[in-house]
Amino acid sequence: MALAMTSSTPQPPPDFRRRRRRPRLQPAAPGPRSSCSPSPSPKAKALPLLSDVGRDPTTIKYYSRVASSLAGAGRLREFLLAAEGLRAASGGAGFEGRISRHLLSRGVADALRDHGLPHVLEFFRDANRVGIRAAMMLDSDASDTVAAACRLLLGESRMVEFVEVVEALARNVASNLPNV
Repeated sequence: MALAMTSSTPQPPPDFRRRRRRPRLQPAAPGPRSSCSPSPSPKAKALPLLSDVGRDPTTIKYYSRVASSLAGAGRLREFLLAAEGLRAASGGAGFEGRISRHLLSRGVADALRDHGLPHVLEFFRDANRVGIRAAMMLDSDASDTVAAACRLLLGESRMVEFVEVVEALARNVASNLPNV
């Protein structure tokens, strides 16, 4: 029934750390202000709005590179948004031919690895709706990766999924063939 006596001064917990205060930045010297926002530098060039693209080849090239970069980073949903907006704004003037097949293929291969075959098939279907023949644009490495995923389904005797994948790919490819 003996209680141990502790010192009379309370001790902070061992993980307690004092935060250092960051020095506050001093406001700039007061002067006349014409507006709340800073004025842009004269060298800065504003990018055209997507709705103003029209058939300007320089702007189409810029936004095609943005879309390709999104695809290469594996951001396939964002790629589709950029592609759909650009196709609508430019009337489809040479957009698909300006997409980097290499970056698109890399993004599809990464998506296949990270999210699986159903995600990639959904991307192909959505890209087809937007008017981009993504399945036809894949390079040989990405096509081999998709084929390997199909063979894996077959090897695991997941026949129902395998048939669904083959049917989806066949629909995608068939819808992209020219009408004869």
